[in-house]
Formats: sequence, C-alpha cells, structure tokens
Amino acid sequence: MTTDVRGLYIVREKVFSLLLVFCVVMVLVSCNSPVSGVRTANQNPRACYRQFGVTLSGAEGVGTDYSRPTSDELQYYSSKGVKLIRLEVGWDKLQPALGQPLHGDELQWVEKFVTQANQYGMQVDIDLHQRSQYNDLNFGTGGIDPKSLVDFWRRFAGELVKDHVPGICGFGIANEPNHDTEFLGEWSSQANAVISSISEVDHDHLIFVPEDNWDSSKHWSPEQASQIRDTPWHQVIFEAHSYWDKGGSGDYNPDIPPPDDQAANNVVVNNLSPFINWCKKTSSRCFVGEFGVPSDGNWLNALNYALLYMEHKNVFGAYWAGGPGYNDSLSIEPVNGRDSAQMHVLEKYLP
Repeated sequence: MTTDVRGLYIVREKVFSLLLVFCVVMVLVSCNSPVSGVRTANQNPRACYRQFGVTLSGAEGVGTDYSRPTSDELQYYSSKGVKLIRLEVGWDKLQPALGQPLHGDELQWVEKFVTQANQYGMQVDIDLHQRSQYNDLNFGTGGIDPKSLVDFWRRFAGELVKDHVPGICGFGIANEPNHDTEFLGEWSSQANAVISSISEVDHDHLIFVPEDNWDSSKHWSPEQASQIRDTPWHQVIFEAHSYWDKGGSGDYNPDIPPPDDQAANNVVVNNLSPFINWCKKTSSRCFVGEFGVPSDGNWLNALNYALLYMEHKNVFGAYWAGGPGYNDSLSIEPVNGRDSAQMHVLEKYLP
C-alpha cells in the first residue's frame, strides 16, 4: 500500500508553530548571553548525515564546466539554515595522473573551503566524481583499475587527516559507479577495498557508499548492499540517489509534473521506499545523496512530500544542486538575490 504523507504535513505544521513560539521565548530569555562572532560546527561527524543539506556542484567539472564554489555560497546557504554541504570534487583535478601524488593547489583549495564551511557552522561530505578520459566511474576491463581508487582515497584521506582539516562530515567514495552493464555486480568488492583504505588512515569520519547501476533508490539492491563491510569504527553510511522523472535520471526531459497532489505523493514514496524500507529493516545508517526537482508547482509538491517522508523515516539527504556553475532547472541557487522556489520548500525542513 502506498504511504500517504499529506496528513503528516498538517501535523508537522502545528508542531512547528508551537516550537516557533517556544524558540521566541528562549531567545528573549537568553538575550543577555554572550554571543560568539563565528559559529562553529558540531564536531561530532557521526551525526552530520542526520539532517538535510545541499550539494554544491562545479568543482567536479571539466574544462569550461569547472568552477569552484566560493565563500559566497557558504554564506548564503548558512543564512538559510543549511548545516551540511555535499561538495563535488573532480578526481582529475585532485590527482591528474593515476597512482601519482595529489595536485597541491586543488588539495589546498578543498582544505580551505571545508575549513571555511566549518567557520560558518557547517560540515562537508566530500564526494568524488568522474575522470574525464574514462566513461565516468567504471571500474573493470577497459575502465579504471579499481586499485587506482584505493590509492586515491588512501592519499586524499591521509592528507586531510595529516592537515587536521576541521568540518569534515565524511567521504563519498564514488558518485554513481559502474553503470555500464558489463561492470554491474563488481562494485561491492571494489567498494570494500576503498573502505578499508580510508579506515587505515582515518577512523573518525563517515564513509558514504553508493551502489552501482546509477545508485537508484527505486532499484536498490539488498543483495549488493549486504556485501558491503563496515569498519571496526562503524563509519559506513549507505547512499542512494532519487529522481522522480519518468526515467529516474534527473534530466526531467520531457518535464511532465505529477498531474495532481496524490500523484505527487505517490511518485516520491514509490521511488524512495525501496531504499528507506531496506534501511529500516536492516537498521542501517542511510543517506539520500541526491534528489531534486524543477520549479513547476506539482514538482514542488512532490519535493515537499519527499522531505516530509524522509524526515518522518529519519533518513535525510542533500538537495541536488547549488553551486556557481549549476544553472539547470533543478538549481537551488538564488537568482538576482531572490531565493529559488525549491529553497522556499527546503527551508521549512532546515534547523
């Protein structure tokens, strides 16, 4: 039976109103307390995935598509209540040659950006994207040698630990790996090797682990997930992506919004529930690493229902996407100083 989350929305709004009154009273009571000039993020990285955040795109791009997010993005999203940033980074930029040392300038930029995020009271999930000379992140014959990913993460995580970079939530080890048919089924053993390589140098931060076949929440594979091995320090977070257009790709082309309110409810629950139900059944820690919609009215209703459903199930995620170089129909970036329609929805679910 399809879950209907519309009733939860009414209850949530009533609770929100009561909490708002309580918060106003608490602010008045504490108005004489000293206030620090800079907010510092909660330094417990183990709780950072249990909130909604925003992905910042741009630094994973190649050529003219490459653009680094700046402190302007951090300032804006912090002002909206965002405490978690999922930062896309490019493997090419960080390690131009496989198996070789990291690129110092790109590494220093990542470290500086994460440190700045921490100063704004945020934590950062650093998510690894494709190598441009290969077909995205396919590991196998004709693709990238899986040992190269192990080498990268041992170097990258090791540098971040050595440099004591504050504000790290965790590491997204590979964005949507192995979507070509001939490589499906190989990912679990490859991911386990990466998990081990990170835990050898970092016991503290989380490790976000996707599945192959586009990492779809709708097509989540319990069999594949069961083969992933956590570390002795319990660092693994399972990650899925969820888009609600007909093909589930996030292209929304053609853009056909749900015809009515009930359909908006159904499309998100049907898409998210295979992943979230597995998370609950197995008591696994989970995160929806990407989700997003165009600004059409019924897609915004779907976004609202999705956020409410995830909040109700205590599984959170990061909206796709913001960032200086991201300007398609899903963008949550402000335009000419005005919030996007998507931000108006997401903001209701932020601290």
